[in-house]
Amino acid sequence: AADVGQGSSPPHRTTTMRNYVSWALSAVMAAVALAGVQTASAQMMADEGRQVSDLCPVYAPFFGSMGAAAAMVFCIIGSAYGTAKAGVGIASVGVMKPEFLMKALIPVIFAAAIGVYGLILAILIAGNVHGNPYPLINSFSDLAAGLC
Repeated sequence: AADVGQGSSPPHRTTTMRNYVSWALSAVMAAVALAGVQTASAQMMADEGRQVSDLCPVYAPFFGSMGAAAAMVFCIIGSAYGTAKAGVGIASVGVMKPEFLMKALIPVIFAAAIGVYGLILAILIAGNVHGNPYPLINSFSDLAAGLC
């Protein structure tokens, strides 16, 4: 009798890659939406009396919004990757040493905490964007904070 499944990849790998791709795409779409809303909001604020000068140009909120978007995207992608890797570990522990199953849940909790951290950081950065005046140096520092 021939072995079933010989020469083919396990089905869970394909499913996991689809999950990675869908999580990454949803994170990117959320970040683009956030950046677009923040930039449009900043443009409306400029039309309504936002201080615009050489140190506070009208395009400064774009960089701050991209920092908020980067914080959200990278933390969500990292959280999704960590959760997937921890899920594989939980499955392995459940088979090999079931007595350690509850201890194996701790990495999943920490991976989820990274995603929450990114969301909180994005909210804090987005709150800075609405400041008046919003100098270019602050927008670059918000971008750097989001990338870190």
